[in-house]
Amino acid sequence: MTDAALGTATSPVNMEQDVKTVTVSNKSEANADFTSISAALASIREKKEKTRIVVDGGTYDEEALELEEGVQIVAAPGCTPSSENPVIVAARADHPVIFSDLNDAYLCNLKIDHRGPFGSMACVVVESGNLTIDSCVITGSVSVGVLVCGTGAPSLINCEILQCCGDGIKVADSATPTVEGCSIHDNDGFGIFCTGLSGGKYFKNEVFANSNAGVAARGSCVGTFEENKVYNGKQGGFWLEEEAKCQLIANDIYQNQKSGIQVGGHADPLVIRNIVRDGLKGGIVVHDHATGQFLNNEIMRNTMAGVGGTDFACPLFHSNIVKDGRGGGIVLHENCRGIFEKNQVIGNTHAGIGLKGNSNALFDGNYVSDGTGYGVWVQERAVSTLQNNVIERNMRAGVVVTDNANPTLAMNIIRDGKHAGLLIRHNATGRFRQNTLSHNAHGNVVLLEQAASELVANIISHGPLGGIIIRGTTTVTVRGNTICHNDGANIAVLDNSDPICDGNVLTNGAGRGLVIMDRAKGTYRFNMIRNSELAGVYVGRQSSPELIANCICDGKAAGILFEDEATGKFTHNIVCANQNEGVAVHGKARPTLECNVVLQGAHGGIWLDENAGGHFRGNVVEDSGTNQAYRCNTATAIEWRLAERNTNTAPAALAEVLAEWAEEKMRAPGGSKKVILVQNPDSSSIEGGVAMATQCSELMGLDPSRSCMLVARFLGDAGQFEDAEELIKLTKSFIDESGPIHLEPAMRGQQWGDMSLHCAELLNKWAAASPEYSTDLMVRAAEYAKEAAEVFASIQPQDLATIESFASALYWVVLNYATLCRLGGGEKWSAAEASSIAAEALGVAHSMVTPSTPPHRIAELAFVDGVLCFCQAEALKAGHIKLPEGSPPVDEAVHELLATSLKDFEHAYGQWCEAYGEKHLQTVKAITMIGQLQSRIHGKEAGIEWSRRELRIREELQGELHPRTQQARRNYTNMIDDKLRNRALDSTSISEAMKASQAAKGEDSTVVVAKFLTDAGEFENAEVKASWTCWNGLTWCAGCAEGVSEKEFRDDRSSSRPEDGNGGHICWRILEEQDGRRIQEIWRGLLHFNAEVRSLAIVTVIAQVSLYCAELLNKWAAASPEYTKDIMIRAAEYAVDAVEVFQTLKEAGGENREKYEDMYGQSLYWLGLNLATLCRLGGCEKWTAQEAYEHANNALTECQKLRANAADQLRAEVIFAQGVLSFCKAEAVQAGFLRSTKMEKEALIERKFLQALRLFQHANQLWTGVYGEKHLETVKAITMIGTLLHKLQGPQAGMEWYRKELKIREELQGEMHPRTQQARRIYTTVLDAKLQAERKDAEISGEKDISADLADPNEVRDNEAWERRK
Repeated sequence: MTDAALGTATSPVNMEQDVKTVTVSNKSEANADFTSISAALASIREKKEKTRIVVDGGTYDEEALELEEGVQIVAAPGCTPSSENPVIVAARADHPVIFSDLNDAYLCNLKIDHRGPFGSMACVVVESGNLTIDSCVITGSVSVGVLVCGTGAPSLINCEILQCCGDGIKVADSATPTVEGCSIHDNDGFGIFCTGLSGGKYFKNEVFANSNAGVAARGSCVGTFEENKVYNGKQGGFWLEEEAKCQLIANDIYQNQKSGIQVGGHADPLVIRNIVRDGLKGGIVVHDHATGQFLNNEIMRNTMAGVGGTDFACPLFHSNIVKDGRGGGIVLHENCRGIFEKNQVIGNTHAGIGLKGNSNALFDGNYVSDGTGYGVWVQERAVSTLQNNVIERNMRAGVVVTDNANPTLAMNIIRDGKHAGLLIRHNATGRFRQNTLSHNAHGNVVLLEQAASELVANIISHGPLGGIIIRGTTTVTVRGNTICHNDGANIAVLDNSDPICDGNVLTNGAGRGLVIMDRAKGTYRFNMIRNSELAGVYVGRQSSPELIANCICDGKAAGILFEDEATGKFTHNIVCANQNEGVAVHGKARPTLECNVVLQGAHGGIWLDENAGGHFRGNVVEDSGTNQAYRCNTATAIEWRLAERNTNTAPAALAEVLAEWAEEKMRAPGGSKKVILVQNPDSSSIEGGVAMATQCSELMGLDPSRSCMLVARFLGDAGQFEDAEELIKLTKSFIDESGPIHLEPAMRGQQWGDMSLHCAELLNKWAAASPEYSTDLMVRAAEYAKEAAEVFASIQPQDLATIESFASALYWVVLNYATLCRLGGGEKWSAAEASSIAAEALGVAHSMVTPSTPPHRIAELAFVDGVLCFCQAEALKAGHIKLPEGSPPVDEAVHELLATSLKDFEHAYGQWCEAYGEKHLQTVKAITMIGQLQSRIHGKEAGIEWSRRELRIREELQGELHPRTQQARRNYTNMIDDKLRNRALDSTSISEAMKASQAAKGEDSTVVVAKFLTDAGEFENAEVKASWTCWNGLTWCAGCAEGVSEKEFRDDRSSSRPEDGNGGHICWRILEEQDGRRIQEIWRGLLHFNAEVRSLAIVTVIAQVSLYCAELLNKWAAASPEYTKDIMIRAAEYAVDAVEVFQTLKEAGGENREKYEDMYGQSLYWLGLNLATLCRLGGCEKWTAQEAYEHANNALTECQKLRANAADQLRAEVIFAQGVLSFCKAEAVQAGFLRSTKMEKEALIERKFLQALRLFQHANQLWTGVYGEKHLETVKAITMIGTLLHKLQGPQAGMEWYRKELKIREELQGEMHPRTQQARRIYTTVLDAKLQAERKDAEISGEKDISADLADPNEVRDNEAWERRK
């Protein structure tokens, strides 16, 4: 037998030529060297030679063969295990067939078969050394095929190990075998079992059909398994336990009865590029406390989960493909943790990723798609984190969170699902941040049952059934999300859910922006809701939400729509540029709207349906002139209540100011991401106003705090200072807690400074609008200004916008601290300290002036210069601050400071006029202060014109209802009252009236002159002038009786005119000495003078004067703050005298009968008016209230008959007087002067008021048809209509009529006329009362709505009652 015939072609052993060869054969005819292998080994052991043992085919029952170093045992050629004559090395005792502990031994082409008892020792045992077993078959009924232990490092090459009662290969201790190309199968234990500290390399083997796992690793083994095929195991493929740290590389693991790879204990394998497929259970399972790294594996078509984790396992799965699993893709149980990143989880049933128990893993950057179940299912108590994953095209929800799960999802993309994108239900919570959800068929986000999750900064778009759908009793928090282009609703809140929605952007919804219905509640703050195809916010079906500081704009329908029995509270929202109503209240809805801004509603500001109601307070609602700010589809008292509770409007000038403010803010850092005002592109006219829009290209750039600042600016400029401050505080807390996620710290600093600066301005204006400056307000204003200055000074780097903001903050520091100085200091600052801080800030502001500083900034500095001087002067005068020693006297210093202040204000006025014009809110500040200084320096009358100018500008710019306008009107009214109160009986006024009479009529008769005086409001002078006629007639008649000629009498009368300055003549002297009552007694005596000496002409003139005095004194009383009974008694007596004379003259007939009849009708008219008024005042000694009423009624009945066919203007007089009579009776009954005998007192009062209202409206219609609205007759009806509406429906109902009266009287009678002043006084009083009521309303929490108000017995109870009243 030659050497070339030995071994196999694949043998790694070098068949050296100098190795001794011996032969073994158990056939006698073979002529071999030995008949047994053991004999050959014994011979070698004795000679210590390297020997090759060539064994002939046959079965050799050997004792344990202990190999020597370098020995080679090979089958003879043609005797391979698969041949017909194999070499079978067998053993029957309880010992191994082959044992090796030395190096360089070699076995080839042998079949090693242990036939000993069950559980006997292994076929081959290698304790040490590097035995090579090549192309052998190892089998038998023993426990282990090959046992490698100790430090053994054998190589098993191309062997087949099968049908062992135990493991095919067992590797223990520190053994490191190399197993390559082997087939290990059908063993009753593991195919390969590694334990201890073993290692080794296992390459390209096939391990299959073993009863236990194909490969098991325990202990701390670190073997490497590469490119093996492990399949058809009756248990699993790989099973790694305890501390095993094996490497599994590029193995093909398939069709095993249990998991393809199972990792337990504390095992920490490295599993790379394996294919784990078609398992009858799971693909890879990691449990206990195992870890491990699983990279780039392909796990597919397993019956259970492709990847499973349980217990406390914590693996890393990276870049694996997990697909087509029939029991899920990746499923974690119990307390499993771990990191799963960049895996592709595709086409799995049940769930691509399933998280159960208390699992808490990180899933980062995975792709989960095309599952027939859920994309991700988080259930039970799982708290895992999923981020940067793409989850798409799954048949059920992309992500479902159930039970008590509490996961965190961040920056995932969840899209194109056939069901919901994110479904949260049961008691699940969780945090969902910065995810993108889109195109999910059943809603992008759906929350059910009692879910209480947190959705923050997600982008949720293009949901066919909606963006976020919240149902059940969920209490989710939705903050900072961008929700757009969803059908149905961007957010729908249903059932009894109670979410918190803060700082979201809801835009471009194909349906509604926000839907709240079915008893839902919730708090919704700082949201931007725009461009909705239907209502921006819909509230229905008994829902009761709270919406605070939201911006609802640019919708294709209503801004906010209430239906059914919805309620809720809506405060500080801005609702603008919606194509239907800004706010529409339908059905039986009764919301509470307070301090909202409603602009540019194409169909009006606020609309109420017939049965709708609610509570409306302090809303700023635009009145564009073409659309009503408030409209009601009903004639119930609700309409009037609505108007009563809302008076503020936003005139165009205010919008322009806000637009300028917004443009200025755009220049600040990050200005391109701020909400601003822009001109409405759909409006071609200046009156079109403004609409909300944004100047950012990305939806995430929208900052909800900017819209809150805008609302606060509106509320402040509308005079709702307290509400504005509360809103800014709320917004600051919103930013302070977390703020918009995308904002950098510098941006937040800018925001914080902006809000503090606005509060500094806001509280200053609040204090200025109050009747008296409040120290508390000014202390807070000063603190805000100081805070703003410090914030802007700290922002780095300092750009132009920051410097501008710092300059503005300094401006308000000076104003607020100077005002605090004037008030005597407060809390932490004394008056002197406040003055010092103001002066220091003013110095810094002056140091910032450069040659390029614009004029309006120079004007601001001049203005604050003036304010500081003015406040220091006031503080000096009050003793709050002291002059240093050696200074001039206090009065002199005060006068000097005031003079300097006046110059500064005049300078500011000139600069602002140049920059803005006079009608601007900056310029009017200078006008206000100039008026104040003029009054203090030159007397009160010097400031009247400036005060009037301020009032007119504020009315135009800020609206008549603004508190600053109210304060200006109050000041102006007080100035005029002082002037009128201090005016005495003056002959100069009479002289001027006589000249006017001569110029107008060509004569200066006393009656004509008296009428000129009356029209000028000189009622007392008019009565005196009219009395001259009576006096002259009386003295002439007396003179006739004593022989005085007519010529002598006329000469005396002529010389007694007051303009001659001759006070010694009897007529003028006596008149000077008599009061009105004495004068009346004198001429009443004339009417009953001896007929023989009484001239008919004289009696006629005196009767005319009586008639005129009846009118004159009525107007005098009406122009007084309170009707004076004495004046009305005289007025009634004059009217009685006139009636008596003209009735006699009319009955006498003659050529002047028509004239006397007309005069008689006028006398009856004034008798009815004056006696009716006297009845209202309680009557007098001559006439009781009942007698006065009866005489008035008789007079007006006679007058009505007399004028039955008269012209409209005369019939209107009678109708008007009848209205006065009804009104006065109601007042007298209410005061107890008259008694109701036929009906209840309240019913009679209401009936008479309504009767009076109808009569006044009829008179107004007739007079308007004859004279037009702007006429002194028409304005009487306007006055009374306002009074009646006020009494019947509240001050708001009468306010517009009061305003109309004031404007007409200002135009016709002048602003200084007492009647105008009285109208102004009433209007101001009503406005003051309304503002006080609003403040009171704001302090009452849970105030009753309109339906509760109507329960008052003095109010309307239902539509039927209103119809009866009409």
